[in-house]
Amino acid sequence: MLAWTRGVSIAGLLLTSAYYSYVKKSKVIVYPDGSLPFHGKSEADLNQLELKLRHGVVEQIEDLKMDQIQYSMARAVVALNDCIPGLSDNAREILAEERSKYATGLLKYLQNKRGENTGTKIFAETIAFINGLYRRVEFNQAYFTYRRFVTRDNTKALLLSQLLHS
Repeated sequence: MLAWTRGVSIAGLLLTSAYYSYVKKSKVIVYPDGSLPFHGKSEADLNQLELKLRHGVVEQIEDLKMDQIQYSMARAVVALNDCIPGLSDNAREILAEERSKYATGLLKYLQNKRGENTGTKIFAETIAFINGLYRRVEFNQAYFTYRRFVTRDNTKALLLSQLLHS
């Protein structure tokens, strides 16, 4: 169970914070408390990885024109990831079955809202976006590994760092 929690928590955090930012009409991730990732740096001082982590997910949600229902169903699909190392076969089967239900619901919702062809296209883009969230978790891991070994100011992001490396 711990492996599953670690596997989905960061992807869920990325999706939730990016959707919150999108709803607030921000072009960058803004956390509900008003803080930004890498809050100690100005935009001009960010490296390429930091820029990608600060901007990328919000831009994708904006491209999808994600509404609250689409976000909620995508969030469920993210949470029901069955590709986490360390899960039992039974757990994988249960998660895959539930994930399939939410994915099918998302497809039907998008087809009803945007038409069959456009809805199917947006569904495929949403699933690709969700898969990309897990790659973005790897970007976060690379970034915080870099920060841990190269800089001395990694304590500002201690919670996220602990989640990624525990």
